[in-house]
Amino acid sequence: MIDWWIIEKSLEGSLSRQEEERLQAWLAMSAEHVRFYERVKAFRAEGMPDADYPAWREEFVRDLEARQRRRRIFRWRMWGSVAAVLALGIGMACWWWMKRDEVPQEAVYVAYQEPDRSKVHLVTATGEVLDLSATASLDTLEIDGQAVIRNATGLVYAPQDSCADDSCRRMNEVYVPRGAEFNLVLSDGSHVWLNSDSRLRYPSVFRGDVREVEVSGEVFFEVARDERSPFVVKVEGLEVVVLGTKFNVNTRVAERIQTTLVEGQVAVNLPAGQSVVLEPGEMASANVVSGEVRSEQVNVQKYVAWRYGRFCFEEATMEEIMRELALWYDVEVEYRNGALKSERFTGSLPRSESIMEILKKIEQTTYVHFHVAGNRIIIGN
Repeated sequence: MIDWWIIEKSLEGSLSRQEEERLQAWLAMSAEHVRFYERVKAFRAEGMPDADYPAWREEFVRDLEARQRRRRIFRWRMWGSVAAVLALGIGMACWWWMKRDEVPQEAVYVAYQEPDRSKVHLVTATGEVLDLSATASLDTLEIDGQAVIRNATGLVYAPQDSCADDSCRRMNEVYVPRGAEFNLVLSDGSHVWLNSDSRLRYPSVFRGDVREVEVSGEVFFEVARDERSPFVVKVEGLEVVVLGTKFNVNTRVAERIQTTLVEGQVAVNLPAGQSVVLEPGEMASANVVSGEVRSEQVNVQKYVAWRYGRFCFEEATMEEIMRELALWYDVEVEYRNGALKSERFTGSLPRSESIMEILKKIEQTTYVHFHVAGNRIIIGN
């Protein structure tokens, strides 16, 4: 527990450098500390009478200390129980682990294997399946009669507004599996990034008055502006219509399609005729069951951080966090205690780090502990 006088001095703006470091370190330890600090600031800002403030302060401190003490006791009892079980026989514990999954013991303790992040497949309009991981960087491929450059991270279609026959008007499909990501530059110059477990259907060359693509999973767009030809993203009956802009489309949330606008302007249209126009910094959340759509101001970085190589969690539940990690690291998740799904964490972490490094950082500021058994993450406390 931090000394109360440090909180008081911070509200007065009179902390020394060392005291500021102590405060920031304490805030970084837990989202609960942040909530506590914000409530203190709020009560002070509301002008609580001086006669009432000391009593409220003592009550608040006692409450926080009691909750922290209960958690420490719980963890001490839990580990005491584990020690008792181990004392009865390590052999019995190992037998339980093997019997639980009906697999040999060595399968449980196999080291985690990083996924192959280059495993991406393209199904051309003619039905040909290309394993893009088998193509070298800077190769020039011929897809539906069009020259396409394979660079280090994706495909680049040459600018084109016509083709010799109708084959280029049929749709290609790129599939990015769990643990991978990919990007394309389409024939109109639009740039598309696909997150793990995502699909994009698109023509080799756009023709006509509308540029249409179809997506599932999570995809980020930087659309080349063309006022004569709007760019339309189709997803489960919903349409996102743009001229030139940056936005993210996410279909992973159950029953909802989220469209988050970074730059420009988009219209989100539902089949029933309902439409929402987004401004930068807004997100539209469309319910595919009820047909309702609503928009709200959001922290855009939280929704597009993956495009820039990071995870951004803002008071996210453990269930939400592990859903993201499972896709990127291609792991399965098991909870020993279902209540841990609601444990919350805030932080920005690089996707370039290993799963072990990410889990250690989450452990440092939560009451959650992880055990890695092969490509399965077991969560306990």
